[in-house]
Amino acid sequence: MGRIDEDYATDGTVAGADKVIGTDAADGSTKNYTIDGIKGYALTGGVSGTFASPTSITVVDGIITAIS
Repeated sequence: MGRIDEDYATDGTVAGADKVIGTDAADGSTKNYTIDGIKGYALTGGVSGTFASPTSITVVDGIITAIS
């Protein structure tokens, strides 16, 4: 498994099955999350108080630039 502090090439194509690395809040373990999983969590109200009911997420060069 790659190290987080390594310099990785930027991938300009984001797909729902792409994975991002994060940590589990319950036990601090490292987890792989998919873009589709994160999107589904956000769109079903998993992110409270940030936005009500987004219909789109804009990604530019792998960075979320807008949620509406």
